[in-house]
Amino acid sequence: MLTRNRLEISVKDTGIGISKEDQGKLFKLFGKISNEQNTSGIGFGLYLSKKIVSQFNGIIDVVSTKGEGSEFYFKTSLELENSQIVQECQSHQLKIKEMFPR
Repeated sequence: MLTRNRLEISVKDTGIGISKEDQGKLFKLFGKISNEQNTSGIGFGLYLSKKIVSQFNGIIDVVSTKGEGSEFYFKTSLELENSQIVQECQSHQLKIKEMFPR
């Protein structure tokens, strides 16, 4: 039996943040942004991530405030064949929360 489930994963930091202008560049091919702290990267990773997430009819985006940090996330729907997969995902989620308490 197939059931529809939503998968949401996010990563949040308290770094330097990303300006609104630069956020528009992030998911474009070679959409590299530069600042005084980061000059590495070629602007391909988030572009590729967007292509992969899109193949699963999902979305990927960022919420960021300059000077306060960023949260990158993606959301997609999955068709799961049995509830064991759901239980394993929930189990891993609990383990991750234990590893990184707030």
